Amino acid sequence: MNLKLIYDKILTLPFISGKEKFESECDSILKLLKEKNYNKSADYFEKICKLKLKWATCYTPQVFTAGIHTTSRIESINAVIKQYVNSNSEISNILDFMVAFEEKLQIKNEIEEEKSVERFTLF
Repeated sequence: MNLKLIYDKILTLPFISGKEKFESECDSILKLLKEKNYNKSADYFEKICKLKLKWATCYTPQVFTAGIHTTSRIESINAVIKQYVNSNSEISNILDFMVAFEEKLQIKNEIEEEKSVERFTLF
């Protein structure tokens, strides 16, 4: 097994569910690194595995999001702002835009909240 295949196995670690299976996979990766005489890599991997309690857990929302992530939402807001505000805009125009934008955003949030409440009351 070459280093690329070992690397691919390492990349699958965050997606393994179950502590025993995770531990087993870590042990097999460490064994492969040592067998191939990748001693520095084996030492590093062993240190990282000892810190696994500090690793961030993967989070997959249980709600259908249609592939929209937090950054997507922010970027769409930024795109709207860029349509109306530029470096030549006067401060009064920017403030007027921000007030109007905030009001529309508040209305949109209220409508979404009402729809959410309606969905839960239907069940």
